[in-house]
Amino acid sequence: MSGVNSSIFIVAFAFYLEEIFRPGVSIFGLRLGVFAFIGLALSAQAIAHGVNALPSGLIGDKYGRKRSFIAASLVAVLAGAAILVTADPIYLLVLAMVVGIGEAFHGVVGAPFMMENSREEERMHLFTLSGILTTVSTVVGAFLGGLLPIVFQGWIAGIDPAVWARSPSGQIGP
Repeated sequence: MSGVNSSIFIVAFAFYLEEIFRPGVSIFGLRLGVFAFIGLALSAQAIAHGVNALPSGLIGDKYGRKRSFIAASLVAVLAGAAILVTADPIYLLVLAMVVGIGEAFHGVVGAPFMMENSREEERMHLFTLSGILTTVSTVVGAFLGGLLPIVFQGWIAGIDPAVWARSPSGQIGP
């Protein structure tokens, strides 16, 4: 589920940034185009993910892998939700980094957790299945991330009372 969620987030986040982007946004004195800002935000998330790898392992060792995994997942979800209520470029970058930090725990703490909770004869099959599910969940998540905006646009248009009341002839009312 974390792989599906992560892939949906990356694709949907890029669409979201493109939708709310204001031309001429200046960050740290640089004027960025929409695609440069999307690249910067996704890079910030990936860099935070990578930089947090060692601390994630240390925290998982100190506080327990299951507890760390759950706490990091909650932090990533809350940061992802907070992204939806801001259009400030700096906050968007910081929140993308928080999501990356939370996701780092999945990659770092997951394998040792599986090792601790499996027998030696199960591990080859367990890690093989984990690799397969990671690949499949990434593909499924990316597909859903591209599909969900289309679905939500249909639902949002369906909420408009004027659309409900419109007759096939294009006139409002019966």
